Amino acid sequence: FFFRWCGIKNFVGLPTTHELQNCRPPPTGSDLWESEASRLARSLRLPHKIAVEKTENWDLHLSAAEIEDAERVLRDGISSDQYGKIPLLGLSIGTKQEIKNWGHRNWLTVLNGLKQLNLGLILVGAAEDRERSQTLADAWQGPALNLCGKISPRLSAAVIQNVVLFLCHDSGPMH
Repeated sequence: FFFRWCGIKNFVGLPTTHELQNCRPPPTGSDLWESEASRLARSLRLPHKIAVEKTENWDLHLSAAEIEDAERVLRDGISSDQYGKIPLLGLSIGTKQEIKNWGHRNWLTVLNGLKQLNLGLILVGAAEDRERSQTLADAWQGPALNLCGKISPRLSAAVIQNVVLFLCHDSGPMH
């Protein structure tokens, strides 16, 4: 409110207008709304346009050591008869905001629907997500590895690179 009252439209990259705070609706003939990344890029006042559609702009520049550590974590955490032979599903259920909490029963429903795909399950998140994540891992029919609170965010990103599908809501691991 203060920024709008003062007539400030953008304060150090902080969007203050309705146009900059909201994603644009789908153009005619499309069902896709503007991505959050595009909205954020539009909100920044930079001398050049950010090309959010270029995958190289999303590269975290993980080091060879981080990628190697992720492979070691997976190799050590998944039984040797399964590691490298079964595709992996990544999951992160934690959130700092209760409104984004999808609920244990909803996650169980999704996982029950995915059991037929014969995937290993990798759970990432914060230490406070560990117990809830473990109940999902225990309900999974295949190999499951709960890494919540055990690895850093960058190592989580390196682990996520090894999954064929990653499910989460609007939270840290998504970004």
